Amino acid sequence: MALFYKTQFKPFQDKWLTKRKGNFSVMPALEEFATSYLPVYEEIRDDEAKNKFLEYLKLLVFSHRHNKNDAYLKDTIESFDLVRDPMYKYSKSSEKLFFAQPVYAFLFACFSISTAGRTFADEQIMEANGDAARVERMKHELDVMSDQAREALRANNTAVSSILDAYIQRQL
Repeated sequence: MALFYKTQFKPFQDKWLTKRKGNFSVMPALEEFATSYLPVYEEIRDDEAKNKFLEYLKLLVFSHRHNKNDAYLKDTIESFDLVRDPMYKYSKSSEKLFFAQPVYAFLFACFSISTAGRTFADEQIMEANGDAARVERMKHELDVMSDQAREALRANNTAVSSILDAYIQRQL
């Protein structure tokens, strides 16, 4: 999922990299991406909630740069471990912490129910291991995790999680 969003963000990042002279804030590029690719972002009315959404998105799309000293990655909202642990040190507890953040539960749910996300996942699974039984098992795991992400989003009783959940429901 992180690679999917990183790939989707790349054109916005490239545009930002060519314009960033003196201004190292990546937030305008993240906001442009969120507005273009995740229309629900515009439904969030609270400025602080919008900023948090972008901060969590930043952790996800730049998780591969966790050990770099990039100025735009200083003072992140959380540790990169929140995103990286489910990818590289998988455990149920790391998955639970990841899905406890409404933005990540939402992004995973969007990824897993979208045609683009499913196609991307299918390609990645086939590329990693073309064994038909393993591919089917991985697709089943994706469905299970999608359900868990949507459940976690519904369980988080905040105004933002309600907006994000409503968006997911409209997509189903």
